[in-house]
Amino acid sequence: MSTLPHIAVFHKCKAKGTYKGFHSPAALKVFGEKLKAAAVRDISTEAELEAFAGAHNVSVLGFFASGSGAEDEEEEFQEAAETFRFAHNVYFARVVSRDLLSAYGSKGQKWFTKSPSVVIVRNFDEGDRDVDAVLATELSDTSLQQWIEKRTVRIVDEITGLNFAYYESLRLPMLLLFVDKSHDNRKVQEAFKAVAKGYQGKVSFAYIDGKAHASRKMALGLVDDVLPAMGFNTLSGTLYPFPTHKPLTQQSIKEHVEGYLTGRLQPTQASSSPEEMKAAEEEAERLGAEGLIEVSRKTFADVCMDESKDVLVLFYAAAQQVTKDFWPYWRKTVERFRQLGIGCAQLPPPCCPCVCPAACVREAAI
Repeated sequence: MSTLPHIAVFHKCKAKGTYKGFHSPAALKVFGEKLKAAAVRDISTEAELEAFAGAHNVSVLGFFASGSGAEDEEEEFQEAAETFRFAHNVYFARVVSRDLLSAYGSKGQKWFTKSPSVVIVRNFDEGDRDVDAVLATELSDTSLQQWIEKRTVRIVDEITGLNFAYYESLRLPMLLLFVDKSHDNRKVQEAFKAVAKGYQGKVSFAYIDGKAHASRKMALGLVDDVLPAMGFNTLSGTLYPFPTHKPLTQQSIKEHVEGYLTGRLQPTQASSSPEEMKAAEEEAERLGAEGLIEVSRKTFADVCMDESKDVLVLFYAAAQQVTKDFWPYWRKTVERFRQLGIGCAQLPPPCCPCVCPAACVREAAI
């Protein structure tokens, strides 16, 4: 229990989860009625179906033609409903009417192609309905419960301290869009959501306050101050930042996602490019800190693990103000080492001055 107030659900002395809805008398009454009702409601008319589909944040509809031999799929649907009984905003209904199957199948609304199918209708935002469907007999690499669980969140949602753990529990790579919330981000968010609709269940899409979560942004390899910015939060921790010099359009976002999923997108490291390292060294020499070098992941072992000399290393984050404030002191440290002529414990190569060289490496480079 990390936050208060906290409402936990117990059934037959077993914890069934935390109530995550509104803490109001009306909302709690609705949740109590949900717990008392059957896990699956049977629907027989179009009016009932339409009302049910639009009444909840997440409405899960199972379309099963009677006598179709889909008993196993119906049983799995029932089991999934029992699992989500304690979720405040996920409701289940079963449709067996042939008229409704025809009206909402391939001949009508085209929510699905044929039965047995499961359809999820999401109504998180007013006037913005999302419909997703799966043929139950074609779920081979995942269970129906897992398929539903990955679709019980908004296609794109804002990441907060309250829902980040839930997104991580989905065990999906997460594409994070960092935005400046003081600016109008509607255009980039619309492009972001348009791409997200095509990758449900494969990638989680979310946006986050880029200024309030600058450290998270840098951890994903986005080390400058540019917003909006975008990067993958992967299960392995590998970095796939979107180049900040490129515009974030629907096409470029899709290419980044597709490149990641197909393996064409190569991981990058949050360390300096050769051009950045050379510029940093030239700037250090211009300021009188000769011998100060910029280190990247690729050069770290050669420079810092060289047993022929001692190396003093500063690990830093380029985008943080504390780095900029500390830089003059670090430069003076390098200058002082040279002035004092402090020798190394071991003789350096002839090409190196007999002082302890200083190396800089970005925080996320190693």
